[in-house]
Amino acid sequence: MSDRTVRPPTLAVVARHAGVSVPTVSKVLRGRSDVAAATRAKVNEVLDALHYPRQEKVAGLSLIDVVLNELNTTWAAKLLAALEFEAREQGLSMVVNSLPDPATRLAPPRRWLENLAGRGSSGVVGVMIELSDAQREYLLSQELPVCIIDGKTQPAGISGVRLLNYEAEHRATRHLIELGHRRIAMVTGAEKNLESARRLEGYRAALEEAGIELDDRLVERGGFTADGAIAATRRLVQCSGRPTAIVYGSDKMALAGYGVLAAQGLRIPDDISVIGFDDTVDCDLAQPPLSTVAQPVAAMAKTAIGILTGSIDSGGGTMFELAAELTLRSSTAPLGRRQAARMSST
Repeated sequence: MSDRTVRPPTLAVVARHAGVSVPTVSKVLRGRSDVAAATRAKVNEVLDALHYPRQEKVAGLSLIDVVLNELNTTWAAKLLAALEFEAREQGLSMVVNSLPDPATRLAPPRRWLENLAGRGSSGVVGVMIELSDAQREYLLSQELPVCIIDGKTQPAGISGVRLLNYEAEHRATRHLIELGHRRIAMVTGAEKNLESARRLEGYRAALEEAGIELDDRLVERGGFTADGAIAATRRLVQCSGRPTAIVYGSDKMALAGYGVLAAQGLRIPDDISVIGFDDTVDCDLAQPPLSTVAQPVAAMAKTAIGILTGSIDSGGGTMFELAAELTLRSSTAPLGRRQAARMSST
């Protein structure tokens, strides 16, 4: 007797046996009414014959799917909690999926659409993902409401929610400039990431507007990872003309940088000011508490769920851009005399 797991048939296999299209099979699985009775009966017959697994819907609730690029971040947990709250307020249940390897791919795997159809989901929220052309066309053909939060691109016909990243990082950098800092470094996020690029543009623009010459040695890539931020911070504090302030592209990277700065004998904010991005729960627990850009997570979730339920008219492809707030704590301070003296001597 073989113990090998037998995978269920794909929608394409069911469609071929039933002599219909894949979208038609999906509509039958989701209980859509716009399928002829004879066609519905034929598809159901094939589904039963091929032992296609059908998942029971939660009684009295509609189901939405949430797919994220990764789950193991404090920001992702905060956003999921906000999405779950908004979904529950609207009488919706929620299924959460994550990408198998967010470091190398942003598009959900092909099997995700199969599972989506099998569950009979009535809407999709994608977080920092990139839909393939085939996935976009499938979702549109099924007339499923979709919202992408902080996507790399905005697929045609798909609505999205995006933070005003440029404006947010511009404001954070300007805050440090107003405190008297001139050698301001930045540790950016992932390469080829739209949010990272826009935050870097905001940082550079704030420096240019203040008449501060850009120094490429003060820009390091941290990749939104703790290890990346540690390596980047080490390079910054060891270079000639060490910065008096560092802007990080995420709280995770900023808090990782704390350890490097302490190991170098630098006190925050006496010797160096630090500002993060996201406003996760860890900011208040840090020593000193971390100043940061607060993403409007609750508003993002409310907008995304509103698009799915139709309470917000998205017009099938509208991008909603939301502003962030600067939350000041104890990790930023005016440029000190000792810092100013060191700067004048370099």
